[in-house]
Amino acid sequence: MPKKVEVVVAPDGRIETNFIGFLGDECFDEAEKLKRALQAVGLEIDPAEVVKKGPERIALETGQAEEEEDARKARSGGRGKQPK
Repeated sequence: MPKKVEVVVAPDGRIETNFIGFLGDECFDEAEKLKRALQAVGLEIDPAEVVKKGPERIALETGQAEEEEDARKARSGGRGKQPK
């Protein structure tokens, strides 16, 4: 899945960003790049809140969940989940 950054600017000037498809702390590096780009045009931003995504959400966004499911199916001969 491609990486992307969604930015929403609220009417009160509050900015919300969502970094999609980034692994680990890559999103923090990308956030720093965004901050520098905004500073270059005269805008100063400071994060008020940082919410880290859990491993399940990251796997879903990066396509890792699909890769793991494909690997599991390949190991089980493509039969999917086995009944207990």
